[in-house]
Amino acid sequence: MNILYKRFGKFLNKNSSFVFLSIFALISFYIRVAYITANPIGLDEPFSIFHAQMSISEIIENLKGGNNPPLYEIMLHYWISIFGISPISVRFPSLIFSVVNVVFVFLILRKFLDIKVAIIATTLITFSSFHIYFSHEARVYSLFALLTTISFYLLFQILSNKKSLYIFGSLLICYLILGFSHYFGAFVILLQLVIMLFYGYMTKETLKKYLYLLSCFILFYSIYIPEFVSRFLDSSINGTWLKPVENLGNLHDILFLFSNESKFIYLLFISVLWAALWKYIYKSIIYKYLKGMLLVVIVPLFFLTSYSIFFKIPFIWKLTSIQAYTWFFVISTLSFLIYYLIRDTKAALYPKIVLIWFVASLFVFFGVSFYIPIFLSRYLIFIAPAFYMLISISLSYLFKTKFYYLVVSIIIVAMILDVDCKNIENLGTDITIEHVKELKTNENKLIICPYQFQLSFLYYYNKDYFIDYNSIKTNMNKENIFVISNLSELKSVVNTYDSSLIYLDVHSSFIYPHNGILDSLKTNFNIENRFEYRDSVVIYYLKRKEPLKSGSILE
Repeated sequence: MNILYKRFGKFLNKNSSFVFLSIFALISFYIRVAYITANPIGLDEPFSIFHAQMSISEIIENLKGGNNPPLYEIMLHYWISIFGISPISVRFPSLIFSVVNVVFVFLILRKFLDIKVAIIATTLITFSSFHIYFSHEARVYSLFALLTTISFYLLFQILSNKKSLYIFGSLLICYLILGFSHYFGAFVILLQLVIMLFYGYMTKETLKKYLYLLSCFILFYSIYIPEFVSRFLDSSINGTWLKPVENLGNLHDILFLFSNESKFIYLLFISVLWAALWKYIYKSIIYKYLKGMLLVVIVPLFFLTSYSIFFKIPFIWKLTSIQAYTWFFVISTLSFLIYYLIRDTKAALYPKIVLIWFVASLFVFFGVSFYIPIFLSRYLIFIAPAFYMLISISLSYLFKTKFYYLVVSIIIVAMILDVDCKNIENLGTDITIEHVKELKTNENKLIICPYQFQLSFLYYYNKDYFIDYNSIKTNMNKENIFVISNLSELKSVVNTYDSSLIYLDVHSSFIYPHNGILDSLKTNFNIENRFEYRDSVVIYYLKRKEPLKSGSILE
């Protein structure tokens, strides 16, 4: 028995990285797969599933001018041709992407920093509700995050003087998949180009190979550049469906999401980040008056600003809504970053890159969103791994004693206790549609608004109709189901012979403000029953007040 213990101990010593990696991969997979069907298919998932059923040429044609390139839907096309369109099937690729992302977070930190930092960051992302949520969504975002992490892993390899064609070839393939998966993949590539120009000069041969790699990417991607430019110009000129950011609250909302939406964890995280900056200023800046101003005034003020977002301090909280102060906060924080990157030549390279990955990306997206709104949590999923890496690196920098293990334990336990593996954010589509099916008869008509809910509705109402993507309108109309967006369309489908109606209002006022559909229906129908679901989804069951003398409704 003693011999077995000794051999097992030797195995752990020699293979500690493999053991930890295996444990994290298994835990990540388990807690993700256990809740993969906790949420019904909803939000934008039906859009991807629906288009993935089409032929490749149809996918490319139908997604022209869309928010994302078509590669994810093409990949999903081949997947569902084998495994079908059940919730577990369509979400399983995203789950695998999420688990592999956890693996690469560990590999980056274990290889280029140390195993303690790797274990902490990997634990945090394993139990991140934000990260888990996207592992349960049949959309491109989990893949986008994974490709970003892999690309940084390969970039680290290159900067560590790994010059093999295999590494450069792998990064080229990663860039191509990234570029054809999400338009913001171009931002990741541009960010890495800036990093290479800053740090790749250390070996001219490495920089030259990287620029060749980038040229190959542009050559292969050139067929899609006109579409990319078109989408960029359209968003710049016409804006997006998102609202511009308003204040520092929008910036810190992202950190709150990364904190499992727990005020306690959020407080721990911002304390660690601002304390690490305070310690760095204390140790590195030699100018006495500047140092005193930063340590006594600026950093404490910025900490209190971050604190006041969710723990309101009367005066400080008001500052967060002042745009001039917001820009002061952003520019000052970026100035700290630039100083650290340029002036501190002794600092390790890899923590610098992690800092650029997270801070530069977050603040660029935030700043741009005052003019072109792009500040959305799902668009920022690619910085989530960097955030947990940065927290782990900061903890290692701050504490060198037993106190380190106490703080780390508190943070990890808090993340585990507050993780929400279900993370239900959609509208409870399956329950809503089941209720509609109970109310629907051959005699009454079903009116749905807006159009954007049509695919979610069909997925649960009748999967055969969902699969028969060329005959959606025909199949729905033959069952007296009509999707509308305005009063004109309502008049065309409701007439004097309709004694009862079902109206499914899926937060229509958000997409079609002041559409007046419900008010118009109430002029000729009584609301017999009203059933409200999450996020203002309402089913109205209406009966006619009295027959009209002629023509259509709402004259």
